[in-house]
Amino acid sequence: MTLEIRQAELERVLDPVPAGLTVLAALSGVPEISISAPCGGKGRCGKCVVQADPPPPPSEADARFLTPDQIVGGYRLACTCPAAEVRTVVVSEREETARVKGEIPRFTVPAAIWPRARAEGTWAAAIDIGTTTVAVYLLDTAAAEVVAVRAEMNRQGIFGADVISRISYSEESPAHLERLAGAIRGQLRGMLQQLSRDRGAINTVVITGNTTMLHLIAGVSPAGIGRAPFVAEFLETREYSAGELNLGNQGAVILLPSVAAYVGADIVSAAVAAEMDRTASTTLLVDIGTNGELALSHQGHLYTCATAAGPAFEGACISAGVGGIAGAINSWNRRGDRIVTTTIADAPAVGICGAGLLDLMAQMLADGVVDETGRMESAEGYRDGATSRATSPGASPNDALLAWQDRLTEHRGEPAVRISETHLFTQQDVREVQLAKAAIAAGIDVLCHDAGITPRELDQVVLTGGFGNHLRVESAVATGLVPDLPRERYISVDNAAGRGAVLVLRNEDTLERTRQLASQANYIELSGHAFFQERYVEHMMFPEEE
Repeated sequence: MTLEIRQAELERVLDPVPAGLTVLAALSGVPEISISAPCGGKGRCGKCVVQADPPPPPSEADARFLTPDQIVGGYRLACTCPAAEVRTVVVSEREETARVKGEIPRFTVPAAIWPRARAEGTWAAAIDIGTTTVAVYLLDTAAAEVVAVRAEMNRQGIFGADVISRISYSEESPAHLERLAGAIRGQLRGMLQQLSRDRGAINTVVITGNTTMLHLIAGVSPAGIGRAPFVAEFLETREYSAGELNLGNQGAVILLPSVAAYVGADIVSAAVAAEMDRTASTTLLVDIGTNGELALSHQGHLYTCATAAGPAFEGACISAGVGGIAGAINSWNRRGDRIVTTTIADAPAVGICGAGLLDLMAQMLADGVVDETGRMESAEGYRDGATSRATSPGASPNDALLAWQDRLTEHRGEPAVRISETHLFTQQDVREVQLAKAAIAAGIDVLCHDAGITPRELDQVVLTGGFGNHLRVESAVATGLVPDLPRERYISVDNAAGRGAVLVLRNEDTLERTRQLASQANYIELSGHAFFQERYVEHMMFPEEE
């Protein structure tokens, strides 16, 4: 039995197809094919849609997530579609290139490239492996400058949107661990080749990332990270010779140190980039990605924790959620009686990313489409309450109603909002946002509590991570994601983790700084933490307007 796979101009044939495989499992063995499967093939997210010929009978998951027209048209979920019953599968083209705000970072530290990196060749690379996004920075070691940047969606996403999904997949068999390692190594090899084209070979490579991502690229089982007592196989700095990880570079590959199973090298390198080991101010670092890692420096101590925020802000468990790719709705606000949105690269809307998600939630809260408990109004209920709804100064009482009346609809018997011609934001999506924002907000409270301060005593809040530097602070405050502080205390840093990795290459003292910071950080485990549970429940509510 053979299976022909098509995606845009790419065609591949699997021959033979092993018995018992789903289409998604078959696709996972073809690294060139890109498909989203946030739930890791469990049939819970409905995003791994393919067109099958001939189409097998629809599964229960197909009936739950696909429209009747899609089912008639041969569309099926790859995770429940038996590969043996299909001859041809068409996978929709998926945007892989992610945005890197600011593109090429500039630094104020002395331009003294690490002598070892310079000795090993002209080009070096700093890499941040995020659960959702992978960023690679190319350095000219002679000029000590970043000359090119490339970012893509992590191709391990086919095995699940979060680290738990990927850990679970890796535990199923040694072949699965090899497949995860091969996916990220192959992706990085391709990205490095793209950046070094017409330039010459890349030598030293420094890699940061969360603890699970570092285990996977090293080919080390992350099983201990996924279950209590949450112990990683390694946390220390690791160095590999050229060729051991097969990235195509000709020098050493250095993995930066981590703090704990869920506070990885990414938070360490981000803290170094933010000078948290050198500042006298009370600084909070909020890495808003899939894992929600936090760090607080206060009176010479560094407190860290990781919140189970989940991948909502990366778009994974949101009905129309996507990462920061072209066509993602990245801003949403009401101007008078009109809803105004923008998309990344001004491309046609393909869904909504984290920044747009927070804007949407903030506007729905402001206009009473969603109340403080997270309950979304029905179209009829919203019309009935329009006359008593609060509006901004100078606005017509009917502005909000006129703006929302054509967007309020239903989905499976519950209220929903039409965010584009083809995409909905549902009541369940609101609940996912509540879970994610409550986890991060409660984590911030725990760090402050253990440091003996209140959130209002924070001198500075650094926002970074998968979308942290793209969000509007006003929307983050309005939804209760971060504390309501004077806006000048907030700063956004584009990929602080990646910047920290660049600093390791640019200054030979920085590697030792990462080691010291990782070893001295106070890690706070939140599972079973009574204060965290208390605050988590409280933060499930949205802030009420005063």
